[in-house]
Amino acid sequence: MQVSNRMARPSKRNEIAMQSLPLFLENGFKGTSIDMVVAACRVSKPTVYRHFPDKNALLVAALEYWRDVQPSVDWSTLTASALWLKLEALLLTPEAVRLLALCIGEGQRFPDAQRVLFKHVERAWRAPLEQWAKRHGFDVESFAREFDQRLLRQLMTPAAEE
Repeated sequence: MQVSNRMARPSKRNEIAMQSLPLFLENGFKGTSIDMVVAACRVSKPTVYRHFPDKNALLVAALEYWRDVQPSVDWSTLTASALWLKLEALLLTPEAVRLLALCIGEGQRFPDAQRVLFKHVERAWRAPLEQWAKRHGFDVESFAREFDQRLLRQLMTPAAEE
């Protein structure tokens, strides 16, 4: 029996979701057309629609794909300064901030997309942060407020520079 050394390719659905994410980040939901996705993915419109009934489903899948490829972290061993650096490295990246801005901006029309990202943020930082703060004798709400302030600064920085 021969074993292949090649890495498994992502499914066509994941490939389309993965390639559409930069389009959504660059152009927003409204500015991203299915034709743009077709061109970026080098697939046909029927292929896109076979996997995604509409653009909202595609955005949700793109967010789910992004969420699923994020690294997991063992928060328990981090010092306070290392904790902030890790949170910033994971959740305050330009891509993550643009995703959050997109979901905030489109949340009223597309709550499913917003839910996917906010559940990820909750799972990735809020719950582990609470556990870490309790273990190290820190106030959970103070840490949450500090992170919210840092995130808000990141969200507002591009607007302030324009």
